[in-house]
Amino acid sequence: MPNRQQTAIGTAVGALAGFMLGRATSNLQTKRILGSNYKWMSSQERRVARSLISHGHDHVFKAWPKAGVNDDAKRRLLTAAATYLSGAGGSLEAERLSVLSPPVPDKQSKLLQTHDDSREDSYYWLRDDERKSPAVLSYLKAENEYTAAAMADTKQLQDELYKEMRARIQEADTSVAARYHGYHYYTRTEEGQQYAVHCRRAVPQGSGPPGESDEPSPDQPEEVLLDENRRKTEGKHSFYMVGECETSPNQQLLAWTEDTVGGEKYTLHVKDLTSGKELMTPIPGTSGDVMWANDNNTLFYIVKDHLDRPHKVLRHNIGQQGDDQVVYEEKDEAFYVGIGRSHSEQLLYIHSGSAVTSETSYLSADNPTGNFTVILPRTQDVEYSVSHHPGSNSSSGGGSSGSGGWFLMVYRDPSKPNSELRVAPVDDPSQQKVLLPHRDDVKLEHASVGAKWIVVSERSRAQQSVVIYRVPEGGAVPESLTDGQKVEFEEPAYSLSGGELSSFVLSGEEAYT
Repeated sequence: MPNRQQTAIGTAVGALAGFMLGRATSNLQTKRILGSNYKWMSSQERRVARSLISHGHDHVFKAWPKAGVNDDAKRRLLTAAATYLSGAGGSLEAERLSVLSPPVPDKQSKLLQTHDDSREDSYYWLRDDERKSPAVLSYLKAENEYTAAAMADTKQLQDELYKEMRARIQEADTSVAARYHGYHYYTRTEEGQQYAVHCRRAVPQGSGPPGESDEPSPDQPEEVLLDENRRKTEGKHSFYMVGECETSPNQQLLAWTEDTVGGEKYTLHVKDLTSGKELMTPIPGTSGDVMWANDNNTLFYIVKDHLDRPHKVLRHNIGQQGDDQVVYEEKDEAFYVGIGRSHSEQLLYIHSGSAVTSETSYLSADNPTGNFTVILPRTQDVEYSVSHHPGSNSSSGGGSSGSGGWFLMVYRDPSKPNSELRVAPVDDPSQQKVLLPHRDDVKLEHASVGAKWIVVSERSRAQQSVVIYRVPEGGAVPESLTDGQKVEFEEPAYSLSGGELSSFVLSGEEAYT
């Protein structure tokens, strides 16, 4: 005696008979889509399946489990489909989703002990920092397949939205160029390509100082420093990301870091920009940060620990044999390490910071084998950042001697939650003077100094602004900051930040963005 589902299907299929004649789907195609499920279906159920496929509803069968799994749910779906196709209305979505089986990860007990506390994590095995575990990759593939199946009814809409959004993107584009030591540096993207091309053009002889209208001369040949698209294609990488791309102080070498697996561990490369030849064996497993010393031969980079935390700074000399020397190691697991060069090009920095505490050390960029000096000793709940000016007795940056001058310092502690701006001599950073005191209604977000200008980024009433102050004549230490020029816009909401754009020069003018 036929059950209710078969009776309902038979009734609906009778109404479908004439409707299906003009849009038949072959049994071969139906068998291919249904797989092992084709065998248990009645002839009437197969006719419903063929009708769904014929009329563009084959997504209904996407990711169906094999025969013997959720067969009752499949029959309910076919019954609803027969009713739907007969013109009686209704929806298939709830029945379609009931057929799918979301993947369920295995439980593998793992005891974790931290700070005298023990806890069991049954899903710790899913952590795969190397992205190589077959079990984890298989489970993630199953998750992706289930998501695709559950969203199959929106596939056409997804494609339309993707095409619409992509049509609004200017694929062939060029960044604003930065003028730096005789070159205009910029990146560009090409239509149909996903990654940036790093380029430069020489500044023509006799050009004036940088200005708002300064741009690369089309008469100068373009020099491609690094083509990310080409690196990805030639290396046959499924993933590619550049961490940093830095020219040496003399602009003749290029250091860059690249991640080719998606694990946020970068390999450091260096090449000669004239010949294109790589000058050293690549260094894998770095954080992606890289910093040049002024000798154009010494590089500093960072490696990560077992927690994927940047924690150790090493020094490498191009052409040197043997292990690189560790110059700093952060042993407190709450702190992360970063490195950078001062805009004056005279100092190298090591930054170490947690959520509410920071510490910065510096070293003369002319003395890369020296020892880093802490600017202000680490104090809980105190954060600071610095920007360096070489002072009134220094010439231009990029190799000038000495580590004197003064620091512009953004300083925050519990009594000054919005931060204040200070200045201190490099020779004794503890001797600080307040330039902009703490304000309850204004948050000081960032400050930097160039040869002739101090740029301060602020936020008030949820809106950002930039204030520009002139450095005292000759680069003397400022006693106060007055007559600042405020940069803001009439729009009710916008995003704005300020910083250095061109070379640090004590003669001529600088550009800011």
